[in-house]
Amino acid sequence: PISPKRVRRGETMLRVGLGAGAVGLGLGASAYSFFGKKENPPLCLVLFGAPGSGKGTQCEILKKNFGVRHISSGDVLRDHVQRGTPLGKRAKGFMEAGKLVPDDLILGLLKEETEGATKGWLIDGMPRTRVQAEAMAKMGLDPQVFLTLEVPDEVLEERITLRRSDPVTGDIYHLKFKPPSDREVAKRLTQRKDDTAEALKTRLVAYHGNLDNVKDFYRRKGSLVELDGVQGGIDGVHNRLLTAILKTRLPA
Repeated sequence: PISPKRVRRGETMLRVGLGAGAVGLGLGASAYSFFGKKENPPLCLVLFGAPGSGKGTQCEILKKNFGVRHISSGDVLRDHVQRGTPLGKRAKGFMEAGKLVPDDLILGLLKEETEGATKGWLIDGMPRTRVQAEAMAKMGLDPQVFLTLEVPDEVLEERITLRRSDPVTGDIYHLKFKPPSDREVAKRLTQRKDDTAEALKTRLVAYHGNLDNVKDFYRRKGSLVELDGVQGGIDGVHNRLLTAILKTRLPA
């Protein structure tokens, strides 16, 4: 529980974090100015969840408001695959089969991407195993908060299997929740090979197989926060994320 003293000191920010529709109100950087105070170290977070849990959407909002470096292991890997880099060529086979990329590849990528992130970092998509979590800790990449988005598997399947991408612009659409308004765009939409029901099943088996061990690692460190990733939509989830972050950033 937050003491009355801490609530008074962070009153304005808590109203933002707890109030509905904080994002939609367009509060912008001023609403998050509390995080820029000198007594606070750079904001370092991990957002954890299954494929389709909404990590990417929430990370973009947090990145915009806090200025942290967003590192999505999946996006970075796909970029390497597209460019045909040595790492990308090795990872391609694993990604297309919906399997986990080996630790040596993913950890090397993580180390490279976090260098120079002076305002902090926000990682999503990893660690996927306890071994990776332990390796990250040894590298000095311990998040202040390890946030998990809890979403039922049946919801994940609907989100993932109906997801499509525009090969021209890179924009992501959803056939049910966010269909394109332009017919020409609709005609050229493609589905990623790891967004099929079969590939998703493989990914979820791997995710659930490692979930408890990863959570236990951060629970023992006192940084684990489990959040409902469905109720209230994007704004509701974001408000819960904000509140969790605020509880670690308020002055003692």
